[in-house]
Amino acid sequence: MVVERTSCYFLRFTLWIAAEFEMHEQSARRLMQVADTYAGKSNIVLGLNATALYELAAPSTPQSIREDADLLKSEDIRPDANLR
Repeated sequence: MVVERTSCYFLRFTLWIAAEFEMHEQSARRLMQVADTYAGKSNIVLGLNATALYELAAPSTPQSIREDADLLKSEDIRPDANLR
């Protein structure tokens, strides 16, 4: 998907995404952003829902927030663990 987007014009890419994956162009872009942000970090991605991944990978999310989330996930720390 990431390779194909670079070789297509916008309309062609949008049509290709719809035909091949039955998804909207915006959804495909979000998935590609997650892939670009978390390439090679499957241990962090596993177990997170799509909404969390989209938010973490968004260009507007500060790197410090991503690093905090990565740390929490890699150490299996739950933010609410001390609230009991």
